[in-house]
Order: sequence, then structure tokens, then C-alpha cells
Amino acid sequence: MNYPTIIVHGSGMSDVFLHCAQGERVADANGRHVRGGFGGLGQCIDYKLLLRRVAPHAVLSLLFRHDAGLSRSLRRGLRKALADGHYQYDNHGRHSKDFRATALHRMGGSGTPPTSFADLPEENMGYVHRMVPVQAITEGLGADRMYYFAYDTMGNHADVVDELYQFIQDVLAKHDTDKVNLMPMSLGATLMNALAEYYPAVHKQLHKVVYFVPAFNGSAVAGDIFLGRFRFYDKLKRLAMLRKKSKAGAFVLRLMPERAVRRSLDVALEGAVGGMLSRATMLWALLPQEDYAEAKARWLSDPALAPLKEQTDRYYKAQVNAARNIKAMQAQGVQLYNINEYNTQLPDLFECSETLNGDGIIDLHSTSMGATSAGHDTPLSADYLAKADPAYISPDNIVDAATGALPDTTWYFKGLHHDRTAKDERLLRLAAQVMLSDQPLTCRTAGDEFPQFM
Repeated sequence: MNYPTIIVHGSGMSDVFLHCAQGERVADANGRHVRGGFGGLGQCIDYKLLLRRVAPHAVLSLLFRHDAGLSRSLRRGLRKALADGHYQYDNHGRHSKDFRATALHRMGGSGTPPTSFADLPEENMGYVHRMVPVQAITEGLGADRMYYFAYDTMGNHADVVDELYQFIQDVLAKHDTDKVNLMPMSLGATLMNALAEYYPAVHKQLHKVVYFVPAFNGSAVAGDIFLGRFRFYDKLKRLAMLRKKSKAGAFVLRLMPERAVRRSLDVALEGAVGGMLSRATMLWALLPQEDYAEAKARWLSDPALAPLKEQTDRYYKAQVNAARNIKAMQAQGVQLYNINEYNTQLPDLFECSETLNGDGIIDLHSTSMGATSAGHDTPLSADYLAKADPAYISPDNIVDAATGALPDTTWYFKGLHHDRTAKDERLLRLAAQVMLSDQPLTCRTAGDEFPQFM
């Protein structure tokens, strides 16, 4: 049966803009509309203020060859620049200013009927297909049964989960049906984790859930950011030495005392996390559960942040219970599928890249919902392989799919980058086959074109 299908996108896949009291979009000094979401991070800093605070100390540090207040001024300046910029959060993790996503799922505004692909203006439909080329699924199900749930990817996580739940109810009512399909992508999987935990009654309202590179357990990169596990100086120095256009940068790095640069880079990230990132509940949802306790102690110890901590604690519980909720949904007859990628190295700015496999953005342990793997281009040990079920071992001996939450319905694309997920034709064909099949599929029954490891 062709149930209505809702795409729950990932980061950077919606248009979010700052609005004034009159409801119009706000422009910056250059006439550009001020963006929100992940795409607006570059506009959220008052760079002139930051430069005024940091420049004198940078010059002194360069002249006297030691940290002459550079790191301290950078930390304070960055926090101040972020606080005075467009991105400000209250103690409940909500924007202090009016950022709004272009609601492609409710073009009439809040409280209006759901907007399907069939009702989207051509310009907006073109945007959706640039983000997620799902034309094959749309043709199979019908444009009137396809929806793109557009949300602020730097908004309040719990609020968006509530909105998603209500949207599902409205879609069910609109189509007079009892079930929908969901397609959570990347960050969208954190919304799915929370939806399954906060609204257990929704389990019986789901027919299929097809995950795409899900941040099921956040991303180890986010954990490294929140806990300062990065190697910016080494990366910066290497880039400066390798790129011919960076001769000036290499010269400055040679003159500037290494300790001052390392310390400044450390406190820059600390200032960014303390000044703004640690107030964003969407980013807390990207924190691996293993890092939560330490990050909470570091960034949410202020009693004034108790309302925010209550929300992050709540999501942490959903994250811990995510595998259990997978089983609960299966018990309700929900068909669950996962399409992910591996063996694209994580950014070498971060310590996690040394030991974890991934798709360039999220580690494989998260996207695979618990599969076992070695590091990038590193096979599992001989002892491990001797005890494992060979039917679930990748041909390169890097991945054991048997330990994942969905061992028989998880596919792995080798060498495909996270950002290319929605552009790979073979992956999209697999997604269409899974979504349109009248019968449940597994990696063994999907056909020769789609073995478990590709």
C-alpha cells in the first residue's frame, strides 16, 4: 500500500532566515539575508568586534614571542562576538531572535494543512530535488503522498520533535490512513530517536522507516568539538607549508610561538562552544552518548542552564534507549532499513579520525547503529574474524554488520562521503526499491545489484 512518506532531512538541507518584528527577512550590512541553520554559522559572529579585541594582543605576541594575552583575548572576544551576533540562545535552548525555516511541509504557515510535493511551487520543488533527488520514489508513490519536513537545524530539538509528531498526525488525518513512512537523514535520525522515545504511540503509526547515514549515536566529531579533542595547530601548520599560496601564513606560524598558537586555537574552540554551540540543543543531540556526562559537567554546570540541561538529559535517555526502541518498533510490525557508508576518513582535525571508521562526517558505529569496525582502511583482527559470522563481514574485512541493530537490513557503501549520500544514483535506486517494495526486503533478497556491501 502506498502510504504517505515524510522526508526528515539532515543539516544544511533547509532554508532558515532571521525575521524582524514585521515578519520580513533581515539583511546584513552587505544586503544579504541573514541565514540560520548550519548554513548561517558564518554570519553569526561580529568579526569587527572580534578583530578589535584580538588584534593588539596578536601583534604583541608576535613581537615578544610569547602569549601576550592573545589566548585570553580570543576566548573573551569570541564569546562576546557570538553573544552580540545574530545567534543567541536563551537558557531553554531557544533562539532569542526570530529565525524561521521555510516550511515546505506547511506552505500556508503554522497550523495549516500539510503541503505535499503536488502542492509545492516549482521553485520549492526544485530545491527539494536538489537536496534529495527522490523522483523515482515520488513517481512510485505519487507526488500527493510525498512530504518534505523542513525545520531549523539549529533550532530547539524538543520543539522540532513535537512539531514532527503533530505533522505526522495531520498527514494521517489528511489521507485518512493509519500509517506513514519516514525517511530520516543524518541529523534527522536524532529526531527519530526522540520521536520514538517521547511518543511511543507513534510506533504503530509507522509502516516503513528508511534511515540514511543516521546520526543514531551522534557523531564522534561533535564529541571531539565539545571536549576539545582536536589537532588544529598541526593541521594548520601542514596546510601552510604545503600550499604555495600560504607562504605568508607559514611565515607567521614560524614567527609566532607555537605554544601561543596552540593555546589560541584551543581557546577559540572553547569560546565558540561556550559562547554559543553549547546552548544549541540540536548540537547536543549530535553528541555521542559516551561523551555526554563529561560534556554536561563541562558546559551545563551553571544553575541558570537547568532548563537546557533538562532537555539534554531527556534526549540522552532517548539516545540510550534508541536500540531498544528499534526493537519496540519491529515488534509493532514496522519495517526498518538503514543505508550508510564507510571507509571515508573522518576529518583529521579531530582525534576520532585516528581510530574510527566513518563516512567523512559521522563515525560508522553511529550510522550503522552499532556495527563493529576497525579504523580507516584497517581490517578487523584475525582473532575477531575467526569468531565472527562470515556472512556479515565486508569483503575487505573492515566491517562486521552482525553487531548492528539492523544486521539484515543495513547496506554499506564503501568510500562514499556523507555529503554525497543524496547524489549517488545507486544509493538512490536502492532507496527507491526499499521504499516501493510491496514485500519486506533484506540484504539477501534485494537482488544482485544491492548486496549488503557495495
